[in-house]
Amino acid sequence: MTPERWRQVKKVFDEALRCEPQRRRDYLAVACAGDPQIRREVESLLSAHETAGSFIEESVLNSSAVVIPEVAPVVDTWRGRRLGPYKILEEIGRGGMGTVYLAVRDDAQFTRRVAIKLTAPR
Repeated sequence: MTPERWRQVKKVFDEALRCEPQRRRDYLAVACAGDPQIRREVESLLSAHETAGSFIEESVLNSSAVVIPEVAPVVDTWRGRRLGPYKILEEIGRGGMGTVYLAVRDDAQFTRRVAIKLTAPR
């Protein structure tokens, strides 16, 4: 779907949400006249919207949230090690996919600071 088509779908969808549920069919017939693809997309979005309920609006504090236990700090085992021509200086970030380190090119060819991301094993 092109960006322009998506804008059309979004516009019709937004307007359909503002309509009373019993009037949406009539609105879609006019708004999507001659374009069954847009109507199918909008109807699909409306169906998903209706089945989603209000789960996003519900406060996490009111839900049965799972409490994640505190974990021990991760030991930085890469600091000071070499990876190819790079020497790892320090950790600069961590996330679900891995860890990012600040490193420096350390092979007498030239000096350059880089970020190296090491992904977590799966």
